[in-house]
Amino acid sequence: MIKAINSFLFGLTLPLRAAKLICTHRTLLVWSAIPVLLSVTVHSYLFLQLQQLAQKWLTGTLTHWGMDPSGWSMSIILFLGKLFVMLAGILSFSIVASTIASPFNDVLAEKSEALIAPPLPPTSTKIQLFSGAQLKILTIDITKSIVAAGMGLFALAVSWIPLINLVAAVALMLLICFQFTSYPQTRRGLGLIAGLRFLKQHFSACLGFGISASLGFALPLISVIFLPIAVVSGTWLVARAELEK
Repeated sequence: MIKAINSFLFGLTLPLRAAKLICTHRTLLVWSAIPVLLSVTVHSYLFLQLQQLAQKWLTGTLTHWGMDPSGWSMSIILFLGKLFVMLAGILSFSIVASTIASPFNDVLAEKSEALIAPPLPPTSTKIQLFSGAQLKILTIDITKSIVAAGMGLFALAVSWIPLINLVAAVALMLLICFQFTSYPQTRRGLGLIAGLRFLKQHFSACLGFGISASLGFALPLISVIFLPIAVVSGTWLVARAELEK
């Protein structure tokens, strides 16, 4: 029981350890900052274009309906429209960031393996950005992500049933953990079944990390900063499991 509690607390506080590690190592900081900066640049451009198109369409539609362009009612509606577009932009930011960061996550995970405590034993597969090895790993990661997404949708579908919704919530948190422990696992030849078995064998630590990761990703804008932290955290969790073998 005490071991399970300690493992849970380790997983729960793991993002704090990972954030500190990233901030104290320039290599990790660079590989974390690149996708964040790209995400901000791309999303800012897309958001600006969307905002302009939405305002133009809304103004034209309301004018067509006979509303005064300089009237107070038009101003209120346009303000609410801008607010809606802003909220949509915030929610879509995580999706854009995750897509852009995907090629960098494998490299970040590999760079962090030798820096965490305990370090993960090196593999023969060296990851280079957009290399054949990375494309192969990304293919496996995509397969895992599709399966995890299907399981997540099923969990959401049954989340309205009393009691079962608690199980669904735990399952969703474990799936988040599954996603970020897959980077070092895939590079070591561990597939879908092995990844799911890892969740069972290290349930307490995985649940703790899943809870803290869920909170991190639930905050708009903060979620993109949390993305590299989750990658390093997942790698650290696998390293700790290797130590317990």
